[in-house]
Amino acid sequence: MLSTFERINRINIGNNHLIFVLASTNAGVGPFVIRTCTRSDFSHVALIDVTGNSKFESIPQDGVVKITSCLPLPDQSNFNLVAAIDSLTSVATLNGETLVVFAAVVTSVQRALMLSFLENQVGKQYDWEGCFKIFNYTRDWTEDSNWFCSELVASAFASATIPLIHKPSGRVTPDHCATSCRLFYLASTPNQECAKYIPINS
Repeated sequence: MLSTFERINRINIGNNHLIFVLASTNAGVGPFVIRTCTRSDFSHVALIDVTGNSKFESIPQDGVVKITSCLPLPDQSNFNLVAAIDSLTSVATLNGETLVVFAAVVTSVQRALMLSFLENQVGKQYDWEGCFKIFNYTRDWTEDSNWFCSELVASAFASATIPLIHKPSGRVTPDHCATSCRLFYLASTPNQECAKYIPINS
């Protein structure tokens, strides 16, 4: 199995930018309800703009938030990227969480489009309908008055013409993001649930 450093080295970043997508869950009642209603392994997804060291996510108590300086990342050398990823998985393990870290490479233009979209969503409410509307496949999950976590992440990518999903759907679940072919697997906590997300020969 490849190390996180080897996986980072395999990604041709060049003059482009890295975006991390974090798929996570824990043993709490809320995450259990979300996993059950969305039929997902995960209850939450968040997005990190590595260049700006900023995390965007939609959470039940606060809605869409932006967290700055979210990674211990003095620069973007491969060594420091690995250290930052290791810190994410280590903290998750200590907190009893399941976490998988994925990445996407975006151009400067795509990153600017994503950040413009995300900045405009900060402060909007959490969308519980995205979790509980199990059978409403006519629902428009891109409607931007409020956001379920995975729909915010998918819409951020779509705003930069990088669709994470290709099939029509009334919503986007955490698993839709975690299984997108647009994302590269980087690392995960040592949970059995994460094993199926590790690519073969990776």
